[in-house]
This record gives sequence, C-alpha cells and structure tokens, in this order.
Amino acid sequence: MVFEALTKKDYQTFIDKGLIRPYEQKLLDHLRDEKIYDMPLSIFILSKPCCVHQCYPMSVLISTGMDDFTIVQGNIKTLPHDLGYPNHSWVEKDNFVYDTTDGFKWDKALYYELFEPEVCNTITKEEAIQNEFYQTVLNGTKKTIPEDAKGLIIQYLELLEQEKPTVNHHALLDEITLFREETHLPIFSKSILDAYQKQMKLTKEEMNL
Repeated sequence: MVFEALTKKDYQTFIDKGLIRPYEQKLLDHLRDEKIYDMPLSIFILSKPCCVHQCYPMSVLISTGMDDFTIVQGNIKTLPHDLGYPNHSWVEKDNFVYDTTDGFKWDKALYYELFEPEVCNTITKEEAIQNEFYQTVLNGTKKTIPEDAKGLIIQYLELLEQEKPTVNHHALLDEITLFREETHLPIFSKSILDAYQKQMKLTKEEMNL
C-alpha cells in the first residue's frame, strides 16, 4: 500500500504538523447521503478492506461528496510500474490529496515529495459528467439489494474493523451505528457471520489466483 514505506514515527510527525489529517466531517456528512447499493457511501469509504486495491473506483466515489475536485491517475514510486496502466488514483482538493487506500488526506506538497507521482490522467468536476469511466462507476452503485444482504454486509464490515482496527476505526463504527438506527437492519448469528466471512475469504483467494 502507499503508506507502508513510512514508519509510525513519520506519521505522528506529519499528523502533529497537520500535514496528514482525517477526512473532514463535512465530507463524511455528504458521503452519508450518497448511496452505494442503498447503503451510505461513508461506510465504504471509511472501511479499509473496501478501499484496498480499489483506488480507481473509490476515487470516483469519494469525489461525490465534494463541491469541487480533480481525480488524478498516475504512477507513484511505492507501487509497481509494469501494470500497463497508471498504478494509482487519488483526489486533489484545496491543496490536499485524498488517498482512499490510506484512508485520510495528505498535504499535497508532502504527498508529491514522498511519492513522486507522475500524473497521467485527470478528471475535473466539470469533465466528470461526460467521462465514461466516472459515469460507469456511479451507475454501478445504483443497484438495490435485499435488506438481509445489507445487514450481512454491514455486520461483516463491522467485524473486520473490530478484528483489525484502522485509522478510521471510531468514525466507521459511528457511521454503522447511525445507519442501523435509521434502518433497523437485521443482526445475524455468529454462525451465519462466520460462514459469510469464510466465503468472502475464499472468493478473495480465487480472485487473486
């Protein structure tokens, strides 16, 4: 992942200087109103398992909570360069880089200093409405799924976060709590959740073959 080249000490220094910051509450509030399969987008943006290796679509999705943005596709030095396409995608706004893989926003000058990105493509807010990739990602999130499926997905993401807390731990659990309070989603037994988790792991392993 992008940030694995840095130490915890590096991070704390950048956080103390305000060069790395959590997503602002205004953005999360807007993302809560945006939906993916009738579930709040805020939950998926804050869930690391949903974002890892999904920088292209997640860059599109996080931008839907912004009043202005530029999506950037390019090559950064910490990821492989032999993919046949730019190895990373992020969003730039107000001199910050929103990197969904990391789960927070970087001071743009620091991000460019550390990762030396080579910009290949950009999509501005004005261009997004006519950009085929951007619109394909948005259209793919408009499907509806049964309430039981929603409940199982949300409970699974909650389980993953509890097993391995991430930088957005509290914010994610807060978003899940809010959604449950609004919808009264079903809560599944441990045996059902364990079976679902096992199936998800198998699916992931098959996709990585």
